[in-house]
Amino acid sequence: MNDRQFTILCSLITFILSLFSSLLIKAYDNSKAKKKQKYNEFYREFYIIWNKIHQGRAYDFTDLKKADRESVVDFLLEHYYYASKKLQILIYELKTARLDNFGNNNSENKRICNQCYREIIGYMTDKEQKYRKKYNNINY
Repeated sequence: MNDRQFTILCSLITFILSLFSSLLIKAYDNSKAKKKQKYNEFYREFYIIWNKIHQGRAYDFTDLKKADRESVVDFLLEHYYYASKKLQILIYELKTARLDNFGNNNSENKRICNQCYREIIGYMTDKEQKYRKKYNNINY
């Protein structure tokens, strides 16, 4: 192999490696940006809504005012694409069990709503607290 072929081969290998590393770095940056966006638009915003309506008085979904219940469900439905599979199932159960005034005040539907709401709150507040330090230095 002469010097010219060696130089071409080295240049080609360098180009391929730099292209590959650039793609990996870009993918990593995109992933990081998406996670930050998910935190800001989903977990943090939900935490703010929950904190405003909770204020130490309502632990169950049925304890909330109707307007507050609707704002929670509307938010979850608007941001459904951010939710994990498990969370999507809980959101769907909460959404359907609350319809028709909890199925004409059916106690089973109320129980389902309260259980789903507690699980959603637990999941969302845990995630918000987990990512709070990572994405901003604000402590609520």
